[in-house]
Amino acid sequence: MSTPNNSPYEGLPFDADQMELWLTARLPEPQKHRIDDWLGQHPQQAAYWQALQQDQRLLAQLNPMHDHRSLDDYALTPRQTPPARPWLRRPALPTLAAFALGSVCSALLLPFWATAPSEPASRPAFVQNAMQAHALYSVEVRHPVEVGEQEQAHLLKWLSKRLERPLAAPDLSGLGFQLLGGRLLPATDSPAAQLMYQDAGGERITLYIAAAANSQPSSFLFSEHQGVSTFYWVDEHWGYSLSGRIDRARLSQLSSQVYQALVL
Repeated sequence: MSTPNNSPYEGLPFDADQMELWLTARLPEPQKHRIDDWLGQHPQQAAYWQALQQDQRLLAQLNPMHDHRSLDDYALTPRQTPPARPWLRRPALPTLAAFALGSVCSALLLPFWATAPSEPASRPAFVQNAMQAHALYSVEVRHPVEVGEQEQAHLLKWLSKRLERPLAAPDLSGLGFQLLGGRLLPATDSPAAQLMYQDAGGERITLYIAAAANSQPSSFLFSEHQGVSTFYWVDEHWGYSLSGRIDRARLSQLSSQVYQALVL
């Protein structure tokens, strides 16, 4: 669904904070009625904002404090991967050398990298939330993000304000992924941020950032469920999770890039 203007806030007599509170049903009734009345007179804008409001309602139901659904409820049929061609099974020496160099660099930059996958029962809550949010939004055609990359400055300022910490969007273009945009998500005790990236083939990955006050700094851990893979870690009581339906080696390389951009 496209908005009638270049920006979803363009033409609205309400600011971004008011619309955010309206979306999450936290606006006082008199102000809520003003927005409802205005949208009732502007059907194009109403269709856009009501769709976002429905997304927020669905997300609120993912909160494990109020709902016992698991990632199984969002299971999707994995994409069919064509069989590898024989010549692809034996990489050329330069490719192997480049991969080895990248592995050495990752080992130096990420001294606490853990290769053993974590069991579902041992996943922190923020990881489960991240995987659920990826499963829900990565398949969206019309509303994969709440604020698009063309408003990146606004997006990062807004998310930084809500999470009460400065946020940046790691540049993953060198690895084939471009920023699509992001959205604010509910977490167990505080807001969380999701940034979505997409490659030329339409594959999407999501970066999820949330407070992890009860978690100690951790090594990189890998988890996989119903085709959704994620690398996650905790640094200074913040949890980071990069999720996607891509192979582990590629996700590992992307996670290393994110770590360098956000933590080092």
